[in-house]
Amino acid sequence: ALEDLEEYIVRKKEEQATAMQLIETAENLNLRQADILKTLLEESDRLFSIAEIMGKYNVAYDTARRDMQYLSELGYIEQIKVRNKLMYRYSGVTG
Repeated sequence: ALEDLEEYIVRKKEEQATAMQLIETAENLNLRQADILKTLLEESDRLFSIAEIMGKYNVAYDTARRDMQYLSELGYIEQIKVRNKLMYRYSGVTG
């Protein structure tokens, strides 16, 4: 069981490193979008709201919403409806 856990951790670290490299070289993302994606990847166990993105990146609601929709359209993140609110998380897709 311990071996399985160690293999899982190694595999996840490799996946994360590969994803980070893809994010850093993605030509279809601006710097803010790439940074948003890195944040979602690093904290892939939680959901993010548009309000959190607004606060973290000091952007207007429409800018944060457009960035999240764009990243979702590219398949990097997924939208999840929680009650009446859209939340976002890294989808595990590496491009």
